[in-house]
Amino acid sequence: MKKILLLTAILCCILFSSQSLNTDWQLTTPFLKGESVMKMEILPDGSYLVKKRNDYDDLLITENDGKTWRQINEMSKVRDFTIHNNRGYAVIGFDLIVTDPKFSTPGTSHPLPSSYFPQALFVLNDNTIFISTYNSKIMKSTDGGVTWNIYSVPTVYADKITSLFFTDTNTGYCVNEGTAGNSFIFKSTDGGQTWIKVSEITGKFWKVIFKNALNGIATLDDGTTKYTLDGGTTWMTANIPWLNDIKVYNNEFVAVGLGIPNKLYRTLTGEVWDSTLIYPSSYYIFTSLAVSGGKFLLGTDNETSDEINHSIFKSTDLVNWIPTNVKWILRGGLMYNNAYASKHLAAVGGYVSVDKGMTWKYMPSNVPIGPLSILSNGKGIGIRNNSYEFWRTQNSGLTWTAQNIPYPLTGALAMKPNGDFAIATRGDNANSYKGYVTTYNATTGWSTPFEVGRHVRVMKFVDNNVGFLLTSEKMMKTIDGGITWTVINFPGVFDQPRDIVFGNSSRIYVGQYCSVDLGNTWFINNNWTSSFKDFEIFDDGMGYGVYKGGVWKTTNYGVSWQKILETKLLYLTGANMGKFAINKDYIIGTASYGFYALDLVNGTLSTHDARIETNHKMRIYPNPTSSVLFFDSNKEQIKNIVVVDMAGRVFKNIDSPKGSSIDISDLAKGNYFVKITTHSKTYLEKVIKK
Repeated sequence: MKKILLLTAILCCILFSSQSLNTDWQLTTPFLKGESVMKMEILPDGSYLVKKRNDYDDLLITENDGKTWRQINEMSKVRDFTIHNNRGYAVIGFDLIVTDPKFSTPGTSHPLPSSYFPQALFVLNDNTIFISTYNSKIMKSTDGGVTWNIYSVPTVYADKITSLFFTDTNTGYCVNEGTAGNSFIFKSTDGGQTWIKVSEITGKFWKVIFKNALNGIATLDDGTTKYTLDGGTTWMTANIPWLNDIKVYNNEFVAVGLGIPNKLYRTLTGEVWDSTLIYPSSYYIFTSLAVSGGKFLLGTDNETSDEINHSIFKSTDLVNWIPTNVKWILRGGLMYNNAYASKHLAAVGGYVSVDKGMTWKYMPSNVPIGPLSILSNGKGIGIRNNSYEFWRTQNSGLTWTAQNIPYPLTGALAMKPNGDFAIATRGDNANSYKGYVTTYNATTGWSTPFEVGRHVRVMKFVDNNVGFLLTSEKMMKTIDGGITWTVINFPGVFDQPRDIVFGNSSRIYVGQYCSVDLGNTWFINNNWTSSFKDFEIFDDGMGYGVYKGGVWKTTNYGVSWQKILETKLLYLTGANMGKFAINKDYIIGTASYGFYALDLVNGTLSTHDARIETNHKMRIYPNPTSSVLFFDSNKEQIKNIVVVDMAGRVFKNIDSPKGSSIDISDLAKGNYFVKITTHSKTYLEKVIKK
C-alpha cells in the first residue's frame, strides 16, 4: 500500500512539474457560413466524421459530440471517405489513405493512377476497392489499393461519375452527371470491367444505393428518383423533392431533402414515400444524413441566414431532432484585431464565449463586442458600438451595464489600477480624422479631450499616472493620468506592433522592442518576445506567448521564456493563427478555419515551477478534514493553490488566495493532492476529505 501511495505521489509530482502541456489546441468552431455539411459517418463509440464543402472539402472528426474537432487533411482536397470493417478510407488529393477509423495515424498512402481525377469511393472488402473519376473511368484495386486497373464507362462525354455501388464482387452500378444532354445509370456484371446503360433521364444523378441485390435507388437533382426492384434491369420514376442524401436503415431507405419546410423521407422500396416534419425553420437546408446503431445525425448549410444557426442535429428515433452546440461562424474576418480573455469572458471580434472558448455567441445584446480592458480585480470597461455608449463590469465580464459617453465613435480604452479609465475617441463627421483621449475619474468625471491623432490602436497604463498609446503613426506617453500626452521616440515601425505589454513597472514590450526606463530608451529584445504573434504577462510575472501554434511560458516578467507546448496542429493552421486572447487559465487562437481553445489548467501547467517539496515543510491541517484546510506558510507569501484528485483532475485553482485557508467542503469524500506555490517553492501534500 505504501508503494502505491508513493507511486501516486510521484505521478502527481510529474503532473505538476512536467516541462510540457499534455493537451493541444482544440478546434471549437469547425464550420464557416457558406460551407455545408456534405457527408457524415458515425463510429461505434459515438464519434463522428464530417466532410464539409469548402476550398478543400475538409474532413474533420469529433470524439466528444461536437465540443472539439480535429482536422484530418491539410491543403489537399478530400474527394470522398468511408468507414469499412473498422478501417478508415479516404481519397485525399490523388492518394488513397487507409488507416484506423478515426484517422488518428497517417496509415498507408497509395498513389492513384495519374491523369484521372478521383470522385467517389466504394469499398467492397479489405482488398476490393473502387474509385470513380471525373472523366468516365472506374479505377479498381484487388490488393487494398496497391495496384489499379482502369475501366471505361460509355458516357456520351467524359462525364463525372458521381456515385457507384457494388452489391457483390461482380455486380455494380454507377451514375453520371451529364455535362450535356442526358445522364445515365450503368450496370456491370463482371466486377466493373464493362458497363451497360440501363436507364436514361434529363436530370443529373447524385447518388446510387442498394439495400439488397434487387432493390436500389438513384437520386437526381430535378425532384425525382429512380428505383429498381429487379436488380437494375428496369428503373421506375417517383416524384420526390430533391434528395440531398440517402441511407439504408432497418431495411428502409431513409433520405433527407428539400421541402417547405425540410423533410425526412422514408420508403421501403422507393415506390411509395412517407415524409415527417423534422425541424420547422426555413433557416436550415439539410444536406447530409448519418445513421448507425440507433444514432442519427443531420447536417445543414447556412446560406439563408446571418445568424449563428446550428450546423448538426441529432436524434435517436428519426422523429425528434435536437440541435447540437455546433454552430456556424460567419465567413471571413476571423483574424480579428480585438481579442480578450478574462476568467469569465472571451471576446473576439463580434463573438463572445463564457466557457473558455468552447461555445460562442455572435453579437449578444448584453455583452460588449469591441475592445475590452479588465483589471485583475474584475473591474473593467468595453465597447459595443461606435456610438455614445460604453459598458462597465465589476466581475471580470460576467455581467455588464451600459454607460453613456459624451463623445462619439469610441475606440481603444484602458483601465487604471484605481478603477478610473481612459477612452480614445474619434471626431465627428467634420473632423473624423482627428483622435482624442478623455479620462474618467469617479470624483471629477470626464476630462477635457486631448488630441492625440487618428486611430489609437492600443492604450495601457502602468499605474494611475503613467500610460502609453500607439497610433498608426506614433507612440505617446502620459504622466498625469491621461490628461495630456506627449510623443516619445520609438524606433519601431508603427504598422507592425500588435500590443503594449508590461512585464512589470520597469519593463515595457512593444513588438521586438523593450524599455526598462518607462519608454525613454528602447532596445531590441533578443528573446522570444520578438517572435511571438501575441503574448501577455500578468501581475505576478507569469505569462504566455504563442508562435506558430507553439506556446512559451515566463515566470520572470518576460526576461526568459521556456517552450511548454509543441502543437500537433496541421502546420499551416498553427502558423496562420492570427490573434490570441491570453488568460492564465486558457488561450483562444483565431485562424481562417475558426476558433481554437487551449486549456492551461487541465493540461500540465508548469515549466518553471520551483522544486516540489514533499517532506511536509509547510504544515497543512487538519488532515483529514470535512471543510476547511489551514496552511502554516512560515510567512511565505502563497501565490497559487491547486487541488486535484488522484487522477490529476483539477477541482480548485486559486491565484493569490486571501488568508491562510481554503474551503473544500464542496468536494466529494476521498483523497486529494494540494499543491501550494510560493515565490520560492512548490509544496505538495496529500489530504483526505471526510
